[in-house]
Amino acid sequence: MDETFWTMELKGAAGASAGVLIFTKGRIFGGDGGHTFMGNYDGDSDVRGRISVHPFVAGCDVSGIQGDCELDSREPRKERR
Repeated sequence: MDETFWTMELKGAAGASAGVLIFTKGRIFGGDGGHTFMGNYDGDSDVRGRISVHPFVAGCDVSGIQGDCELDSREPRKERR
């Protein structure tokens, strides 16, 4: 996977949030208005990753999960047109 910068939109039971993710040299860094995201990724055709989520603003959570958590993801690569 190329190094890249993504924007994201999160929707959950408690509302919505937007943030950013930076993918560089196998690492993921990012955040939104209330959380930091750090993790790892690998793969070229299917991108797999694990992100640790850490809240830094109390009560700012659209997912309903309180405190630190980890997210796993596996996404097929999509070509941009």
